[in-house]
Amino acid sequence: MMRAELGKVEKQEVILENPSNKEVRVSYRLSNINNFDIFPDTIIIPPFESIPVSIRYIPSDLDVTEVGEITFMTEEIGNWYFVAFGLGLPPTKYEPKLVAGALNKDVSGTINFKNPFKEPINVIISMEAEGKSRKVFDLLLKKTKTTINGFSMLQIPFSFKPREISEFYAELVITMNEKIAWRYPLRGVTESTSLGTDFNFKTKCRAKLEQPIEFVLPGLADYSKDEVFNHEMDGVSPEYQANIAKWFQMTPIKNTLDGPDDKLSFNVRFLPMKPFKTSFEILIFKSRGGRWKFRVNVEATEPDVDDTIYIEAPINRTVSVSFKLTNTKYKVYADFVAGFTPESDSEFSVMPKTGLLEPYGKDGTTFTISFTPVEYGKVKKGVLIIQTDEMYWSYLVRGTFPEYKKPEPKGGKIDQSLDPQLMKMLSHQDRPKKNFVVDNIKGTSLMLSLIHI
Repeated sequence: MMRAELGKVEKQEVILENPSNKEVRVSYRLSNINNFDIFPDTIIIPPFESIPVSIRYIPSDLDVTEVGEITFMTEEIGNWYFVAFGLGLPPTKYEPKLVAGALNKDVSGTINFKNPFKEPINVIISMEAEGKSRKVFDLLLKKTKTTINGFSMLQIPFSFKPREISEFYAELVITMNEKIAWRYPLRGVTESTSLGTDFNFKTKCRAKLEQPIEFVLPGLADYSKDEVFNHEMDGVSPEYQANIAKWFQMTPIKNTLDGPDDKLSFNVRFLPMKPFKTSFEILIFKSRGGRWKFRVNVEATEPDVDDTIYIEAPINRTVSVSFKLTNTKYKVYADFVAGFTPESDSEFSVMPKTGLLEPYGKDGTTFTISFTPVEYGKVKKGVLIIQTDEMYWSYLVRGTFPEYKKPEPKGGKIDQSLDPQLMKMLSHQDRPKKNFVVDNIKGTSLMLSLIHI
């Protein structure tokens, strides 16, 4: 027997098992679709497995047993047959609905109410509040008495108008009769939100940033000197939630106030292990209501390279070097991804690209870097990145070539030098020295004599 309050849902799980070696698709048939439904709507059971299926009960009467027959059907392994019984109970309060509004600004909200009965009902809608809360919550209905058709939905709008930083409480009530009424608690919280960025935190990976920060709380009216102000991070992107939780901490230095103009102070410690950049909000709130939002930017930049690796290789030849790495500071295996940055020269490669990094204290996982130059030129460069969910390593890799030597020809060389013995003999022979100046003078005198004759 399933029991549920009018307007709410109760569920019961059943297990459907597939003993065959084939995937089985299951359809179903309901005898009472007003009070029962099935979740999920599409049911597929893998081979040799079983899955849970929920039969949900939505009452439509009070203190009356409602019955539904459910048949799950397959072509391969037969059918399942269930009979469900449900009993409707008087409604109690729903979970409080949080309504947040900026200081001195109006915000609106909506309660969606579904008539759980088959027949139309007449209801009276009201807003119940006490003290200062009576001034901040209002119904936005023209008529508070209305008729709702069977199984139909009614949207009930309301407004929240906070005029001070505090917390407020009211109940939106839908009354059918003395015995049946639906109560929706509303918890109103005033927010003070900054228009710009309040704090920036930036550091290199594995370089700790630690500094105190202060908060001034505008619009604070209701407080006591012994009231403690708490904080939390809000609006963090799901991609970086784990990073912020592990690497960004705030601890209170002074979390009480001596006056409305006093300041809260906290110590921030930011020690990132991987590069990332994101924004989020720091919420400051007090136990008696009221929240202040402050915008924060955090950035972890690339760390200094862990090492420089040199590789020398001839043209069109591959040379490889290897090194070992462990999961620093963590004694567990970790999935890793390894690769060169897009800006790296294409002559570099690394293996393996993915796998398990051995824990701290073990021998370490072996990585092999290969360098295959295809032409002479400047020194080749690459940046190798190895990262896990927790850590980030970078290595500068420089690829060089062997020193070029000019080739020497072999064979066919003509020796134009004289034999040393012959050179020695020629240098010792006495040969008369000829005076070309005297010979020229004699030749000129002879010519003159001939002319005179």
